[in-house]
Amino acid sequence: QRFAGIVLVDTPADSLNPQVVSDLVSYVRDLGRGLVVIGGPHAYGMGGYSQTGLEQALPVSMKLPKRWKLPSAAVVLIIESLEETRTTNLSNVAAEDIVGLLGEQDQIAVENASEADAAADPGGAVVVFPVPLQHVINRKAIDRAITNMVPADLFAYVPDLQISYKVLKHAHASVKHIILVGDGDAIDPTYEAVAKRIHAGGVTISTITTNGGLGGADAQTREDIARWGGGRHYRAFNASKMPRI
Repeated sequence: QRFAGIVLVDTPADSLNPQVVSDLVSYVRDLGRGLVVIGGPHAYGMGGYSQTGLEQALPVSMKLPKRWKLPSAAVVLIIESLEETRTTNLSNVAAEDIVGLLGEQDQIAVENASEADAAADPGGAVVVFPVPLQHVINRKAIDRAITNMVPADLFAYVPDLQISYKVLKHAHASVKHIILVGDGDAIDPTYEAVAKRIHAGGVTISTITTNGGLGGADAQTREDIARWGGGRHYRAFNASKMPRI
């Protein structure tokens, strides 16, 4: 109430206090205050404004008209165990919601190191693809494969990142992206070099941290990998936040 207006410059919604985002509707509608939003690569649709107070407060929709032709995307999901027992495996939920954002023109692959493979190969080089790279046509089969996955706790992400890059390198798509989902407790001094090399090769990397008990060093590892890989880092500690991601 102390401010006559708010200006957001290329600001993603998840960088703001969730309550502030929610209160922006009343700030504009009920208090009659001003809201100016300057766009950019981290704002509006790309900034996660959809289904938030920001979308409600602004005179525009975050949904693209169906007549627009969107660039095709090829995505590899790397799913890791959370090392804890839950009724809902948040890593799997995150993976299924990412699939839900893709269209039939897009391609998806899901990478999973099984518990047996991880034990036999501590380096994590043995990788299973329950969903090989394919167009997102049979969504039920893809979701079923993800639901039935039993992710392992990886010792290092480097082999998985490298194999994902090989899968995407020759894919025919405008956008090529790796998304690493899990608790992020695998530390490796070579992440920076590997992530930057993959980014330079035309593939970006984003990370999703899904374990609420994660320590600071582990979370920082995930943030660093995303920064070096030209992507974004997200934190989601309950299933209700997954669709926004």
